[in-house]
Amino acid sequence: MNIKYFGTSIPLNETPKEIKFRQLNFSGAAKKREMYLLDIFSKINSVKSFYFITPAYGKNGGFFNSIKLIVDNKKYIFLGYIGKGLTRIITSYIYAFLWVIKNVKTGDTVITYNFPPIYAI
Repeated sequence: MNIKYFGTSIPLNETPKEIKFRQLNFSGAAKKREMYLLDIFSKINSVKSFYFITPAYGKNGGFFNSIKLIVDNKKYIFLGYIGKGLTRIITSYIYAFLWVIKNVKTGDTVITYNFPPIYAI
């Protein structure tokens, strides 16, 4: 089974240095829930690959590429965005849409939690 989990936080004990400069903005409660769920999924033997995809919004505006990190055999995708405010939101929708088109295949298990609007497209 290939899992693509769309979340809202950075479910790692420490924020990766590659995205710290964005000055991330997410809920601590969401992070705890998502860390718990990732732990549960990691114990399922039939999981071949696991991706955690997040918008990784930050207070800082600018141009940010998507970043992929692998931690404990899980792939974390921190989506890029451009600008601030509404521009940041719209461009992150575009990054998410392009990632889904390119990476989600027939037979993949797709999970969203808290169903952020970014994944509704």
